[in-house]
Formats: sequence, structure tokens, C-alpha cells
Amino acid sequence: MTITIAVFGKLKQGFKYLEAGEADYLKRLQVFCNVTLIELPDEKLSPSFPPQKAMAVEADRLQPYINRADWVVALSETGKQWDSVGLAQQLNQWLVATGQHRPNGGGSAQKPVNRSMGGQRNQATGGILCIVGSAHGLAPTVCQQANVVWGLSKLTLPHPLVRIVVLEQLYRAFKILRNQPYHK
Repeated sequence: MTITIAVFGKLKQGFKYLEAGEADYLKRLQVFCNVTLIELPDEKLSPSFPPQKAMAVEADRLQPYINRADWVVALSETGKQWDSVGLAQQLNQWLVATGQHRPNGGGSAQKPVNRSMGGQRNQATGGILCIVGSAHGLAPTVCQQANVVWGLSKLTLPHPLVRIVVLEQLYRAFKILRNQPYHK
């Protein structure tokens, strides 16, 4: 099983305390799947470079990852929200849709396979891609290309915090799917 989490920007100085949490959840998730966190450069705004232009450039940076993925999950405040059990059910559906479902659990010892799908994601080879946009958000074209748009909360969350919330919720979802203690 392969999950790639693409995020824009590195953790800024004021959020460095989240690095240990990210590392912890990445390690915990390795029991269930091959998980990778990819940091892509975010665009800086200026009067001549508004958010719409920044999001378009960032969308272009995502295309190689979108093209290789079997299932694309875009995170957006306008996305569908689930409770933890509902997210576990969704994750199970994503795994089934990508041919990665393993009812008895466990991560894969194999390396992830990445093949160019030419924009098509109906044959399972590249796993699940979760996209966390920059502080500007995601371009509408990215959400349109996604198989599902996931909203963590109606609250506005700091971009760096979203990274660790996504990791923790995926870990919780796997624990729920395996009927293992963690979720209360």
C-alpha cells in the first residue's frame, strides 16, 4: 500500500515543534503502508503575483504526482467532512479502488510503483495521493482532478498544523480498520 502526501512549503520557524510529531506519525504509518511526505516549493505573493497565479503555478507542480496516482484526495475547506469512523470507511474505499486493500493489515515490503497514467487513474499502480495546498489554497483545477475533496474542519487551521492532522487521522483510520486500540 502506498500513500503520498504532497504539501506546499517547509515548516516555518514558528512551527518547527511539529517536526517531531510528523516524524512520529510517519513512522507509525509505516506499519500499515509505504507513506511519503513530499514538500513542494510554495509561491510567494506580491502585488504582481496574486494568489490565483500562485495557485496556478503550484497546480502545475502537482501534475506529475497527480498523473502517477491512482486515487487523488485534495484537502480543502469546502471538502466533505467525516468523523473518524467515516474517514476509516473512506480510506478503505480508496484502498479498494486502487487495488491496495489488504483485509488482514500490514504494510507492503515492496517499493511503491509509480507509472505515468497520462492523467487516467482507473488502473491501480500508483497509490493514493493526498494533496495539502499552500496557505493560498488549491487551484480549482486540482480539486476538479481529484477523486475526492476532503475537508478537515470548518475551522480555519494553520497550514503547518494541517500536515500533522492529516497524518494522525490516516493513522487513526488504519487503526480503526484493523480493530486495533487507539481510537476512542
